[in-house]
Amino acid sequence: MPKELLFVGPRQVEIGEYADPSLGPRDVKVANLYSGISHGTERSHFRGEAVWHDRSVETDGFVTEGRSMKHPFTYGYEDVARVVEVGAEVGELAVGDVVIGSAHHRETRNFNLDQAKVGATTRGVGVSVFAYPLPADDDLEKYVFVSLGTVALDAVLVGPVRIGESAVVVGQGVVGLLTMQLCKLSGADPVIAIDLLDERLETASRLGADYALNPNHGDVGREVKRILGGPGADVCFECSGQAGGIGLAMHCGTPFPKVVAVGMYDGPADDLYLGEEFCRSAGQILHSRSGGYRLPPEDPGGGLYHRRWDIIRVHNVIIKLLHTGKLDVSGLITHRFSLEEAPQAYRLIDEGAEGMMKIIFDLTTT
Repeated sequence: MPKELLFVGPRQVEIGEYADPSLGPRDVKVANLYSGISHGTERSHFRGEAVWHDRSVETDGFVTEGRSMKHPFTYGYEDVARVVEVGAEVGELAVGDVVIGSAHHRETRNFNLDQAKVGATTRGVGVSVFAYPLPADDDLEKYVFVSLGTVALDAVLVGPVRIGESAVVVGQGVVGLLTMQLCKLSGADPVIAIDLLDERLETASRLGADYALNPNHGDVGREVKRILGGPGADVCFECSGQAGGIGLAMHCGTPFPKVVAVGMYDGPADDLYLGEEFCRSAGQILHSRSGGYRLPPEDPGGGLYHRRWDIIRVHNVIIKLLHTGKLDVSGLITHRFSLEEAPQAYRLIDEGAEGMMKIIFDLTTT
């Protein structure tokens, strides 16, 4: 029987077996090739700290009483998979096509294409399986970055970043590095990368950052202003996953700055300080995320990001940028594990292992 990764309790993962349901006429069955770990999100799941899990912002709010983790469950949404079987009424995909989607950390999964076409999932808006084959490519691993690429693109669209504007990106993990590159592609000049780890700043410089600054080495806000020869950056992105980074991003901005908080923060954000600098600069904090909240079935776009930017368009843009190499993810996959080695993989993420950037599960040998 096929195998899957299960979160069975705080800091407990196991490998289980399952049976795929029978294939319907509009269903496809895929076999996972690569499954990326979304470090920030899945660290919260691994620790049992994702307080927003299984809650609806529309009906429940983000209440704080206790935890709502419902173990056991499977997870994972950064998958590259090959179609191995199609239903009798499927014409969009063929056996052998390679697709991306949210197949979870498991060997196989069945999807219904009528849902996948609009990016519908049981949890709301997202891509269960992208109902279009990936372009022919010798390097399929890089497409595990599609999901986080849409997170970064959403941030740049929220900004927005305009030609000739200066941009600061706080945090140079995967999301920050992708956001930094998309700022460059959007015409931002200069783009300044900030991180506490020099090795990540070296990667940022390799991938195109004009300047790379470490707060441990001095006041980065003052350095940003010195570099720009003016009051600060036009738009700042907080990509570290630490709420305190919002204040740092604000410190790097011009008066009336725009700060885009990218992704989701767990916990009470005790390190977030919005004091006199925030007040005097009249700062504006925006939030971005990939996907969207649960929308009515009649919504034709599967959740609008920004007016004409529906979920299909956003994914198409990132896939094209990865395929052409304009979005460079070379060297970002630092660790590869089998599903059976999952406990080791999550320990590295939990501990913040030195040199770690992106961990994936390689299922091509199973």
